[in-house]
Amino acid sequence: MAIEPTAGEQALVDQYALPWIEANEDGSSAADGSLRSYASSLENDGADATKAVQRLVSSGKGEALKALEAHWSRVHAYFGQTTRAAIAIAAEIQASGDTIVVGKHRAQDLIAHLSTSGSGASNDAQHTMLMERQADITRQDLQANAKTALSETKAGAARAQGDPDVATLGSIPSTLAGLLGGAEGGLGRGIGAGGGVANGIGAGGGVANGIGVGAGVAAGIAGAAGGSSGMRGDDGGGGDGVGGPGGSAGMRGQHGSPQVGTNAGQWNIFLDHDEHKRAANSLAAAAEKLYGRTTQALARARFDLDTLSAGGSLGASITADYAPLLDDLDGATRALANHLDGPLRDLVLGISTDQQKTDEANRDRLGRLD
Repeated sequence: MAIEPTAGEQALVDQYALPWIEANEDGSSAADGSLRSYASSLENDGADATKAVQRLVSSGKGEALKALEAHWSRVHAYFGQTTRAAIAIAAEIQASGDTIVVGKHRAQDLIAHLSTSGSGASNDAQHTMLMERQADITRQDLQANAKTALSETKAGAARAQGDPDVATLGSIPSTLAGLLGGAEGGLGRGIGAGGGVANGIGAGGGVANGIGVGAGVAAGIAGAAGGSSGMRGDDGGGGDGVGGPGGSAGMRGQHGSPQVGTNAGQWNIFLDHDEHKRAANSLAAAAEKLYGRTTQALARARFDLDTLSAGGSLGASITADYAPLLDDLDGATRALANHLDGPLRDLVLGISTDQQKTDEANRDRLGRLD
């Protein structure tokens, strides 16, 4: 319960226009608890999504799944950063509450000393003079006390704002938005086995936009080299993938084996399409928790800050310092949820769909050779 002046203390505050530390420290403690609840919920949501991706990756093989795993590692790092940022902010908000409590106790001690200042007076006039003289001193001491409290809470807010995890929170939404766009947009295009076997499989034929390009694009998002050799009879060759030189071996006439299937002993790509559907649903479920339970905990923290602000000028100052940080937490949380339920979910399903289309096209083309 917030510390407030007793009836006797309030009478002296009113009579001599003494300053009081105007803040409700209960709001600080409550905000700390709400932020820690939010951080725990966010961590759990990230763990749920990680399980979904890990299960999917372990269910198959291929460059696309390797690239997906690397991509998720980066996304999950933002879960960790946001969680740590919330805890850092919570710690400083709680510290501001402790500062308020110390300041109020100090104010009570000063007012208590004032209340006894006129006890040695021999008459009312002398009592009034002694009280007014001490009230001037007490007022200055209380002003200094309030200034110290403000200075310490400002220093705490500066520490929170300067925390490495907190300082870059605001960039998370735009970074996530660009992960599957721009340079990394290739992961969403042809991420399966690629465009499939091109026409001209006979003498001199090649893989124009097939496995090599598809795998290269997939590996590109992970920052790794991609691409595979094309199919030119016995000569190998073919263009490197988007990610750079290297990558898995393609078809070289008699020296390679097809890599476009989803379920064959020697093929280097295997996808369990049911697992892709399962993973997509799990990612959507994790996003729903982020939108619901997790953001609600953050909203409670913002309400608690408003309670702190309602206590007066110092509380309002503290709230003004931390409200933008909570806004950044909210923006990062929603960006993570949007990524899970949007681009990442679409990608997981797209890998499966593209591979199925590639398989069907390859079966059709190879069937025409009979």
